Amino acid sequence: MQDDKEFYFGQVFKEYEKREGIITIPNKKILGKGSYGLVKLIMYKNKKCAGKIVAKDNFDEIEYIKDLVGPHIIKIEKICQQINIYGKDYCLIIMERAQLEDLAKFITFLHNKNLLKLIYPKCFDENCSDTIFKYFTRQIIDGMMTLYQNNYVHFDIKPENILILNNLILKITDFDLLKKIDDKVKEFKIPGGTQGFMTCEYYLDTRVNASEARTQDYFALGCTLFSLKFGFLLLKNKKEGDGYMQAEEVLKSLERKINYIEANKLCVKDLIKFLKSLLAYKPEERPNFEEIYRNKWLNNNLDNINKIVENYDLNDDKLLVDLQKQDFFNQKKKIFESVKKNTNSNKRYTRKCFKFKKWISQDKKNSD
Repeated sequence: MQDDKEFYFGQVFKEYEKREGIITIPNKKILGKGSYGLVKLIMYKNKKCAGKIVAKDNFDEIEYIKDLVGPHIIKIEKICQQINIYGKDYCLIIMERAQLEDLAKFITFLHNKNLLKLIYPKCFDENCSDTIFKYFTRQIIDGMMTLYQNNYVHFDIKPENILILNNLILKITDFDLLKKIDDKVKEFKIPGGTQGFMTCEYYLDTRVNASEARTQDYFALGCTLFSLKFGFLLLKNKKEGDGYMQAEEVLKSLERKINYIEANKLCVKDLIKFLKSLLAYKPEERPNFEEIYRNKWLNNNLDNINKIVENYDLNDDKLLVDLQKQDFFNQKKKIFESVKKNTNSNKRYTRKCFKFKKWISQDKKNSD
């Protein structure tokens, strides 16, 4: 059953169809729905786009997104003229459409379709491909750089707000909570976010220094990367209660999950340090953006990844396979050591290992 908000937004779309010449594609599911707007699939200038209706309460987003242009920020095709319907003001924002939906859905795909996991289910990393993980992480951070160069803080970084285009390009979207933090702002109250991606500072409901504003996004980035790497949320949604109880629950969950990261033998030490720094309980202990961008783990082996990506445009399936092959070259020693241990108990792993090594060698020879 439609709620009142969805009904009103549906009527607004119909009004814009008359005025702007857009076509709302029928029988298609809603691309996104939140407290501040509704996103539907539309036709604009003979191509499929995402149309977002924004109510007057959140018109700040319209002003902010005019400044945001970058390779990893969702492209705005047009901001339509405001209209008044049912006594309220609305605006339609037309954006590029992400063909592969969002990172949250893609995480499940990665963890189910990892090439090496399928071949070596008992003796290789069951987590997300480290090469793909690093490739995506770099793009998210590049998108955050565009925000910070314009003095904005997103306040709602999460997998659902990171869209994927056909060529595996990631783009940050959903600027409902976006705030400008400049020299005029000394302190502020955290506007909100999504349960499971918010810091303890939010639950304590205190005003924080403007210098710590960006650390809210750094913490959310750490939660996002944790879910991408391990396939489940770092922090579960908290039950209603007073802020101190919720903040305490966040702290306890953080301690448990950080212990999990440290105990995971398949994580390299530099990656463990990176995640722990992002997920620091105190905002002053989280890294600044320069430290994040130049992180040792993040920049290691980037040249090989970039060489692979440069050879592809829209062939995303083949790109995924080749990125995962890079994992094989990086970690083949671990694979063969693990396979060797299982030789006596299960010889089929040895045969698989030989076949896979032969296939990789042949493929690499052809590519050369």
